[in-house]
Amino acid sequence: MTAWMLLDYGEVISLPQPADDIAAMAALAGQTLATFQDRYWRHRDPYDRGQAPHAYWSNVLGRALTPDDPIVTELNTADVTSWSHLDPGPARSIEPAG
Repeated sequence: MTAWMLLDYGEVISLPQPADDIAAMAALAGQTLATFQDRYWRHRDPYDRGQAPHAYWSNVLGRALTPDDPIVTELNTADVTSWSHLDPGPARSIEPAG
């Protein structure tokens, strides 16, 4: 038997992305904050469904990137960091299955 656990992470288990983290990603991308946020979210769904990181960041930056391009690693690291602020509230409300 396989046990499954389904969680809604973004802004449920985690806090919203801090504005400073988003601004840092926009700076890495060489874009204004408004342009970066538009492109970040416009192309996000395929990435969250398993699209390769270099393909996602290529769409966000509007230029072709290779998997080993250093900007892919930098943006991935910044993106993960931006979502790594856990909200302690939901963790307290989860009761173990009995």
